[in-house]
Amino acid sequence: LPNVLFEIYNEPHGNATVRDDFFNVTQHCIDAIRATGAKHIIIVQWGYGIWCNLDYPPPANPSAIMDWVEAYPLIDSSGNIVYSFHNYRGDFHRTKEGRVNVWEYDDIKLGLQYCLVDYVLNNLSKPVICGEIGANMWASGEGLTQELAYFNNSLTIYNEWNMSYLAWVWTIPAHMRHGLLQNGYPWLPPPNAAGEILIASITP
Repeated sequence: LPNVLFEIYNEPHGNATVRDDFFNVTQHCIDAIRATGAKHIIIVQWGYGIWCNLDYPPPANPSAIMDWVEAYPLIDSSGNIVYSFHNYRGDFHRTKEGRVNVWEYDDIKLGLQYCLVDYVLNNLSKPVICGEIGANMWASGEGLTQELAYFNNSLTIYNEWNMSYLAWVWTIPAHMRHGLLQNGYPWLPPPNAAGEILIASITP
């Protein structure tokens, strides 16, 4: 199945020793996959997701940036590794005026830059994918408006950077907050507001 993507592990995390061990195991996994003759894309990720306090950016908060891509150079005989991160509203925030989960285009772009996403893309020339993103459809009022704005502005930036992304897809918000559909079983379209944003973003 040539259209299958391999992902080593979802949201691996831990201290520095765990991180060292994880990337050692990851290299062994890559070697084992290639030894079978498979040339599929292999997705590699570290951490729950990238995050940043825009008022106190890295290196003050270095625990969730993509520095691991350069720190752990992986070898792939097929040259087919993609580096992944997860990101939701709240991961980029400000605290000087109390915790404020940002949603505006410029703040999101700044957070991505602080977390080295553009550095990995442009300076390291590595392919990057946002492996999880979505809008919290359990929010209401102004909060929901901001969730949808964060989702839309993030996808806009990814498109501008020629970056791929995967929306966290669940059926309907009644079952999980990031649902993309309106109706219940059998969980078919129409899409809700978040689903419409995703469709508009991936439609040429």
